[in-house]
Amino acid sequence: MAPTLHEQITGQLREQMEDGTLPPGAPVPSSRALADQWGCSRVTASDALRALARDGLILDRKGLGFFVTDTPVARPAGRRTAGTARVDGALPFKILGRPGYRVPPPHVAATLGIAEGEEALARTRLLHLPGGEPVSVVTAWFARSVAEHCELLHRTAPIPGGTTRHIVARTGLRPVLGRDVTTPAVAADLDADVRTALGLAAEAAVLVVLHIAQTADDTAVVVEEGFTGGGFAERVDEYPMDV
Repeated sequence: MAPTLHEQITGQLREQMEDGTLPPGAPVPSSRALADQWGCSRVTASDALRALARDGLILDRKGLGFFVTDTPVARPAGRRTAGTARVDGALPFKILGRPGYRVPPPHVAATLGIAEGEEALARTRLLHLPGGEPVSVVTAWFARSVAEHCELLHRTAPIPGGTTRHIVARTGLRPVLGRDVTTPAVAADLDADVRTALGLAAEAAVLVVLHIAQTADDTAVVVEEGFTGGGFAERVDEYPMDV
């Protein structure tokens, strides 16, 4: 199916963010300018801008227009329920170290569909509260057959629109099912570097979430393992009781 005009506009703007034509903090063309450029209505152009804003890629500075966001945001693993926007529950993040190939844990390798001991591309990000307090470490793993076609996965810069959208654009692999497996743990069970990044005491509660994005033939496009501590690892429900 050919992309709609709305999708073409957002696609071009994402590409301009990827190649640096629209760097962080840069002003985005107005709806009027986009309408003139594409020969469309301002409603269509405005819808495209709002879609980018829902993805957390641009910010509306009242009276000034839209600007490329300076601070990228992402959701902790396990917070991607259907029908939600990328900014729902999202937190600022930064990439830890440089993405590179290494051997994933056996359970991640099995989920990726690669042999145990085979290397995969790892991309790790640290999510934090606006005040800077770290709350989640998430490592995204990609099979070499996917990563070789997706040059942005190898960079430390955030990927406009997210890693999954980049993979779809470069490989045609389109996830149709997301599966999250959540298990509790204590910080003492984590690797020392993860525990240090989160600043957790050994006895602190942690949620471990394995997120898998799968195609219709069960190919894992990406496997993410996230470790979340602090208040984000707690769930509190209050409800009336009738005894």
